[in-house]
Amino acid sequence: MDQVRTRRRDGVGGSASALDGNGPRSGAVAPAPPTRSERADAVTAGRAEDHHGLRVLDETTCLDLLGGMSIGRLGFSAGALPVIFPVNFTLDGRTIVMLTEDGQKVDAARKGVVACFEVDWFDPFSHIGWSVLATGRLELVEGARVDELRRLPLAPWALEHPDRFLELPIEVVSGRRLGNL
Repeated sequence: MDQVRTRRRDGVGGSASALDGNGPRSGAVAPAPPTRSERADAVTAGRAEDHHGLRVLDETTCLDLLGGMSIGRLGFSAGALPVIFPVNFTLDGRTIVMLTEDGQKVDAARKGVVACFEVDWFDPFSHIGWSVLATGRLELVEGARVDELRRLPLAPWALEHPDRFLELPIEVVSGRRLGNL
């Protein structure tokens, strides 16, 4: 019997009989997963899947998920090397607000560096989860805006004297979801 060649989701070739677990004599042929171009077409057709088959989240969903979390990861380049800091935060409209101490984050904010901010959630047993990534320019908050931000529910866990507010106005936000949530 001829074996039908297929491609697994990870791009590795194999025979249909090897993938369906029934062996070469079963006659069963597993359907090939969608190709990269077929998944790209699904996004434009409104099914909103990326080329890996992950569900692409719209902006409103991304902001809702971001706003439901209180710990995220702030990433930027410092001294030509990437750095990532876990931080407490709150979302104020389309702006991520953090309270911190002097250090690399404050230095980066003074320079207005481009930064990214990531939050995620996953269940390792059922293989479901989501991730949201926001990008913007980091800003050090000074003046009257500091008094406005003091009203926000923001309490860093690990700092002794947090006295510097940082903001990351979101310029770009994207997200992906794995599994049926």
